[in-house]
Amino acid sequence: LLIVNNQMTKLSEDVNNSLAEAAEFNAQTYVPVKDNVINIGPGSLAKHDQVLAVDGGIVGIGRMALADCVSGDKSVAIGSNAMRLSSKVHDDIAVGDSALRNVQATSNVYSSSGDGTRNVAIGGNAGRHVIEGTQHTFVGRNAGQNVQGGAGAVAIGNGAQAGRCPVGLTSSVENWAPVSSGSAGAVSTVNIVAVGNWAASMN
Repeated sequence: LLIVNNQMTKLSEDVNNSLAEAAEFNAQTYVPVKDNVINIGPGSLAKHDQVLAVDGGIVGIGRMALADCVSGDKSVAIGSNAMRLSSKVHDDIAVGDSALRNVQATSNVYSSSGDGTRNVAIGGNAGRHVIEGTQHTFVGRNAGQNVQGGAGAVAIGNGAQAGRCPVGLTSSVENWAPVSSGSAGAVSTVNIVAVGNWAASMN
């Protein structure tokens, strides 16, 4: 009976330790910040105490997803570094490592925001360098990664409209051929459609 009692005590201790570890893990990975704001992962929505999310809410899942966001609405970032440097986002969807990493809405006010909004990027580095671009759809690894501005571009496929974005000396992806409507020397991305592996990638 003493052996059984000792085993039960040990089992109880193990269960309590496991529950404590699970609670600690949960506290590190999911912190409910406020209504309509969901963040899961270290550094995701790191500035959540400043986020001014309204009706549609904002979701950041993954390491450093939406890390710099202080104003957002109706946006979702899933994946490490997805929308990482975006301080303002509206109606943007990024799924994949560093997808829409740099996108910036031009206004904190949802109804007046146009540039840097309404983009969809699915795939690692998809739309990585988009800043003021709007209404773009990029699907595939590196799809549209060199686009900065413009409107309504569609790139579907691995590297479609990817341009030249090699890894530089600092180990970060550099944009050697930025594409943005209205930029001097850059190719416009207004309503361009590229479908296929590396389609339109040599802008």
